[in-house]
Amino acid sequence: MMTVPKDLSDLVRHATEKKDVYAAAALHPWVNTAQRRLLEDLWGERRQALLLAQMEGTPATVLEQLFALNDASVDARLARHGNTAPVVLEKLFQRSQAGAQRQRLRRYLVANPATPHKVLLQWVETEQDLDVLKGLCANSGAEPEVLGLAAQRGIAALQTLLAVNLASNSAVLQHLWAGATEGIAAQILGHPQCPEVLLEAIPNTVLQRRKLAGNVRAPSPVLQALSTDQHWSVRRAAAGNAATAVALLTALSRDEAEAVRRAVAMRPDLPVTAAAWLAQDDDDWVRQVVARNAITAPEVLERLAQDAVMEVRRAVARNPACPAPLVAALAKDENEWVRAGVAYRADVPAQVLYQMEAGETSADVLSGIAQNAAASQHMLQRLVQHENPDVRRAVILNKMAPRALLQNILQDPYALHRGMVLRHPHLHDEDRWQLHQDPDPRVRFAVYGYFGRRLGMPKTPGTII
Repeated sequence: MMTVPKDLSDLVRHATEKKDVYAAAALHPWVNTAQRRLLEDLWGERRQALLLAQMEGTPATVLEQLFALNDASVDARLARHGNTAPVVLEKLFQRSQAGAQRQRLRRYLVANPATPHKVLLQWVETEQDLDVLKGLCANSGAEPEVLGLAAQRGIAALQTLLAVNLASNSAVLQHLWAGATEGIAAQILGHPQCPEVLLEAIPNTVLQRRKLAGNVRAPSPVLQALSTDQHWSVRRAAAGNAATAVALLTALSRDEAEAVRRAVAMRPDLPVTAAAWLAQDDDDWVRQVVARNAITAPEVLERLAQDAVMEVRRAVARNPACPAPLVAALAKDENEWVRAGVAYRADVPAQVLYQMEAGETSADVLSGIAQNAAASQHMLQRLVQHENPDVRRAVILNKMAPRALLQNILQDPYALHRGMVLRHPHLHDEDRWQLHQDPDPRVRFAVYGYFGRRLGMPKTPGTII
């Protein structure tokens, strides 16, 4: 049995001896300055630096160190990376003031939600590159002050981006409204921060009424009027709006448009009588949605469980309010997707799972059984050796899977499975450490990251820039 490292020095020694760049990157945030220098020597080649700057999950401390390389291609990757620290993004901005790659770097920086407010402010009023401005206006991390200044420039190509950006506040949207096209006005009416005064009038165009009907801040009288709109898409939006009064749902449940009835059937506050009515709908989708709705009465679910359409019966099987006797009956359904719906239920009795597993050949059903906490150890023992990777993966997701079975996954041919099993609470550290030399770099990165967190404490990033 391999000896599990006792401290960070052991981990650093393993990483450096194997010259493992991925292991070094995973450990970097957790070690001291001297140990970091040892690890940084492992990615001295440009190819390795580019790899780390691109790789999802690379720690912020590693990205900070890569900035010191002053490489244009590395910088471009740092500007786009989700883990790059704001202080590094600000320094990248300063670096972007000159050089052949300055515009490309700026386009990446303005689109990064972590780019500091003061950096975006320096661009918004003077930048002439339209692509840079578009990235800024689409940035969900931009503050309203920046977006407001962008709106004031009056550039038509930016208006839609500002209208759909959830970071835009009511003042920005009000400014856009003055010269808005039909489409932009519709986006403003559907925006969570739409000025209240704009929500009080019913627009002339279908597109704008539809957007307004879907806004949860729309006043009740407006939603009531829109629920009887002449266009079905507006009524559908109103039917799906959680702010639409329950009293209106009965009438909407009898709407001539299937799309409207489907939206009503999804409502968690659907009146029981309306659910019973929709359960008899000619449209398969309507019956399917009602069958999945927890508000639907047991006697209605029993009728839907006999539906000729498989999707409807599966929806009953997945309904959390489905009675136990009905669950047991659906476990014997002729269609494997319906049986799979039963297998994924958290409340399915162990005896039902046992009966389902016997002789079952469908990977979908077996996957549901494998991830079910009620599955017995004997069932899991068979399923963890199944030829289908989906079934084996489901065992990993089972919170009750015992350690002895999980150890089988350590040798699984799929790297994804080996990486996933590391996070299972029943696995021991000596089991996890067996994967520190795994052929897949992502698995090694996960192993060293786990032990780095386990043995280390986050350090204050050194002044390396």
